[in-house]
Amino acid sequence: MQRRAAANAPLTLEEIVPYVRSKMGLLYPRALLAVAALLVSACGGGLDTAGSSPPASTLKSSEPAEDIGEQRSALAYAEAVVVTPSSGDACTGVLVAPRVVLTAAHCVVFSRGSFEVTAPFSLGGPQTTTASSAEPMDAAWKNLRADDYAGRGLRDVAAVYLDRPFTHVLYATLAPAAFDASTTSPPIWVSAVGKSAGGPEGSLSLSLTGALGEPSGDAITYTTTRLSALGEAGGPLFVEGTHDLVALYTGIDDAAKRDVWARLDGDVYTWITQKVAGHGGWHTRTPK
Repeated sequence: MQRRAAANAPLTLEEIVPYVRSKMGLLYPRALLAVAALLVSACGGGLDTAGSSPPASTLKSSEPAEDIGEQRSALAYAEAVVVTPSSGDACTGVLVAPRVVLTAAHCVVFSRGSFEVTAPFSLGGPQTTTASSAEPMDAAWKNLRADDYAGRGLRDVAAVYLDRPFTHVLYATLAPAAFDASTTSPPIWVSAVGKSAGGPEGSLSLSLTGALGEPSGDAITYTTTRLSALGEAGGPLFVEGTHDLVALYTGIDDAAKRDVWARLDGDVYTWITQKVAGHGGWHTRTPK
């Protein structure tokens, strides 16, 4: 399993975010993020910068559940990003490596030109970089119209390749195997970062918690109760209380009134590892 960046300085994310939340409330206005950045700067601490090599003793595969559970805020997910095509609507994405962001395929294949990628929760304050290229896992996306991809059995997964990596961010943990009853006792509780149902308008937030469902005979998607707001696309779904990445938001099953998520295990995991290896590699080590 891929290991992500961990704290290597006196002041950690777990110490900063609860304090900021207690003083300022919930997330995402730039003023709140600026306060967090000032706290880090004043105390001389922060997360690993991309490309550094922290001591092995500081690396963890994921945060303990209680660390994120106590914060219950999107501020705990410095790997969450916003992907804005030069033509098209902004989507949510997630960092898995210094130069690789995962998002929904339908967010990138119908756009033209480059992308602007913003990491709103990086500990040094919001950062923006560019991405000159992106590609879907399933090449068949390129032959479809923007209104004609639903129900075609395509994996709604794409990789966006950053021109320049971020600093003071996290990287989501990937798993090669499915999150199902054979590996974890049900129910498997999950939560999403993105435009969430009931969350602040136009900003990223941490969703409510829901149980992960696996549609019968469907090996490429999961489902949950409605966690995401209308207009969300590509946002990451995590095992609750961890940075373990399960899936990406693809859309709504109107008939069942459930959210649909593109799975990242199996052959998708293999594809992701190949793309990361071809675009700068992992932050600290190759996943098991």
